[in-house]
Amino acid sequence: MQLNKNIKKFAVIGHPIGHSLSPIMHNASMKSLGYNGIYSALDVPPDDLINTLYSMRDSDFIGVNLTVPHKEVAYHQLDLLDDSAKLFKSVNTVHFSDKGLMGYNTDGVGFLKALEESFGLIQNKNVFVLGCGGAGRTVALQMAINGIERICLADVNNEKLIKLSNELKNI
Repeated sequence: MQLNKNIKKFAVIGHPIGHSLSPIMHNASMKSLGYNGIYSALDVPPDDLINTLYSMRDSDFIGVNLTVPHKEVAYHQLDLLDDSAKLFKSVNTVHFSDKGLMGYNTDGVGFLKALEESFGLIQNKNVFVLGCGGAGRTVALQMAINGIERICLADVNNEKLIKLSNELKNI
């Protein structure tokens, strides 16, 4: 099968990645919108991430999403970081440009936007966050930044729970 040269290429990168439903969701969304794009899943070991990202940029990919264990690897090795990536010290989205690889973190704002669209404003609500690492950490911090005063945390890893609890106290 030959791809249309004008097709916009995107991907999610993780290790492992076989469980990801992202390609199904994003390809269906692009198809429903009539968008000429394709979204793939790539299993890339952390040590190969940066070289893979540059190869993808050189292969005309527009950008990628990152999942475990790549969010912190990208944060420490990308050329450019958006304020969101600097704030949360992790990257879940990379945009390829002539200026370099630009890292963003959209976990917190994306989650809050979805909550607000589904349930309305949540500023005066109590929030429970299950999982204090990765996206859970980012979501909890974003909620605190947005003025959610009561955030209840739970995690099987007590060290992560205590660390995030301390971070929240400093916001």
